[in-house]
Amino acid sequence: MQAITHLGLGWVDIGLFVALLTAGWWRRWPEGRRIGLYGALAVSGAGLLDQLLKQFSCRARPNAAEAGLFFAKFPCVFDGYAYSSFPSGHATTAFAAAAFLALWRPRLAIPAFLLAALVALSRVYLGAHFPSDVLAGALLGTSAAMAGWRWVERKGGGEQRTLNVER
Repeated sequence: MQAITHLGLGWVDIGLFVALLTAGWWRRWPEGRRIGLYGALAVSGAGLLDQLLKQFSCRARPNAAEAGLFFAKFPCVFDGYAYSSFPSGHATTAFAAAAFLALWRPRLAIPAFLLAALVALSRVYLGAHFPSDVLAGALLGTSAAMAGWRWVERKGGGEQRTLNVER
């Protein structure tokens, strides 16, 4: 579980899309550049929102004296790790990456979401978060990825996933 939890680090999830962006640039592959750029932005945006929510919710982690309490030390901007449980940043970025990959390549949906779920489970298993923390992170990350994907589609660069039915 210790190894799996590292897959939810923001720099790892953003790095996946930066690698795709680099491969797209290197191989002259416009789709790779576009998906890499917007994927990195979506995961970064999800991570930023996660950090903002942590600073306003100030939920004490399971191993803290006030375990589970929201606003345990408000404001908690400088109180660090013990009061930054909600939402889970690892779950947020893992699910943002999984959802963006799944929207881009639907055949990647099952393995990507299974891996993201393992990251979320590892956070609870390791005692770093409550189940509600990882659920909130999963919802936040998935929502951010969906918003990012809508941006790709609006820019005309995304593949249309709509069903065209002719009469």
